[in-house]
Amino acid sequence: MTISGDSNEETTGRLSLFLFSMQDYERITRIVHVSEELQRFDYANGYSRDVLACYESDSAAIDVRVMLQRKYFRNGERLQLKRLIEIAVRTGVIDGLVAERLLSRMCDIHGKPIEVLLSNGELVSDQFTNAEDEAYGTLLHGDLDKARRLLERPEEMRLLSLAPYILERENLLFEFRDALIAAGVEPLQAESKLRAAVLRGGHGTTANMGITGSPFWSSVIGRDADEADLRSVLAGNSPDDNNVLNIVCQFLDLLQSEPPDKRALRRFVWMRNWPSWGDFTEGSYLIRQIPSFGISTRVMHEGGQNYAQVKVLPHVEAPWLTETPQLLSDTGCLICLTKRGNTWKVNGMRGSGKR
Repeated sequence: MTISGDSNEETTGRLSLFLFSMQDYERITRIVHVSEELQRFDYANGYSRDVLACYESDSAAIDVRVMLQRKYFRNGERLQLKRLIEIAVRTGVIDGLVAERLLSRMCDIHGKPIEVLLSNGELVSDQFTNAEDEAYGTLLHGDLDKARRLLERPEEMRLLSLAPYILERENLLFEFRDALIAAGVEPLQAESKLRAAVLRGGHGTTANMGITGSPFWSSVIGRDADEADLRSVLAGNSPDDNNVLNIVCQFLDLLQSEPPDKRALRRFVWMRNWPSWGDFTEGSYLIRQIPSFGISTRVMHEGGQNYAQVKVLPHVEAPWLTETPQLLSDTGCLICLTKRGNTWKVNGMRGSGKR
């Protein structure tokens, strides 16, 4: 089997792109789910009104899938499934027998003999692909002819024409995805980040971007901070917040040790949370994976004044200061604490895979 016009790097790159696209597909379809009644529907088993019990939500779920699947099954698309399967075989990623089974299933799905007699008297065969084309053309392109054809079909017939077809194709996509993952193919990854991404309102100017000591954060509107700045910031904090910062600094200092001192670390953690921390090996590993970390001097209190969260930021080679509201990427993790009586202790970590 030969495929012209693509380098090996380009073709294998498509497999990574497919896995990346399937992450979004799964994320969206997990939220816009299809009812169990519609998932069980099969023409061979006859029709029941129960299958339309969730008509509105099921219609939305199937329409979303129609749009998401288009790039995998339309000729000429970069992520056309048939072409991706051929690439996977040619590059030795999957076995020829696996590919043959996937392609055979795809042909069976697309070739299902379903026909509908429209309200204008027209008999339409190849109903799966016709219904998909009409739905996509109407939803995405506002195609007048396809919209008129769509109106000839009662809404419940449109749903039942599409649903089995779309759901079987979805299963096929996930099966191919799983085969690629099992073979060691990884999703497309971001290139090395030189700077943090920043989201803010208004129009900032480069004149306000004065952070140089920590180059990764140079996109932030702010400036380098000196000892006087730090003293001023801490003086503006409440004594309780500064106590929290002191506890977090001591906790993180201990957590970096190899191996971590379990007894010393437990003094900073509430007893009820000891089991989730174990011997602190995992927490220690996660913190050590955050390069040149520093902490924010702004203590958050999501959940009330007896709860505190402190941001741990990566790539803080030198302190910096900002007073402009901005959404920052790569925020490392949060150290979460709870106050009981007058005592603050750590509950856990969020944002680095540990709660």
